[in-house]
Amino acid sequence: CKMATLIFANILFGRAPKYRIGKPKSQPQKRLDRIVENNMLNIINHQQAVETSSLGDAVFRLRWGKMNNWREEGVIIEALPADVYHPIIAPGNIKDNQGAALAFAFEHDDKKYLYKETHEPYTIRYELFRMDGSAIGDMLPLNAVPDYAYIAELPDKFGNYMRDGEAVIC
Repeated sequence: CKMATLIFANILFGRAPKYRIGKPKSQPQKRLDRIVENNMLNIINHQQAVETSSLGDAVFRLRWGKMNNWREEGVIIEALPADVYHPIIAPGNIKDNQGAALAFAFEHDDKKYLYKETHEPYTIRYELFRMDGSAIGDMLPLNAVPDYAYIAELPDKFGNYMRDGEAVIC
């Protein structure tokens, strides 16, 4: 199975696909080329194609921000592990995807946390919870963990709001 997966991943992404928008050398095309190059999209696509064979899904998240080695902000394309992606479907209709939640547990300074990011039409909600073993505890402010402190600043930047420690971007 692994050999077949690698063969198909190489067929799909062994040579970098060409992404086109507008005319060659136009501003939109230059921006798209920069996004593809900055994010090493061909490598991400190849990795996702290989992982899909065992995990069943390839999940990407696009966001705006600044990577450590970038001079300026831009579009960030991230490959997510399929096990952190949880679709929100309409009751009684498995084909009606109404959003998604990205959630995962992690440790910081010997404490366990659960990070949850819920995407629904026109809204993204960011939440951080304390964990006690495998039980989800109290909601915490996002800046309780330094790696997520920047999210707490997003509502002010975009004119949205904080509610009980969660950031809500509309």
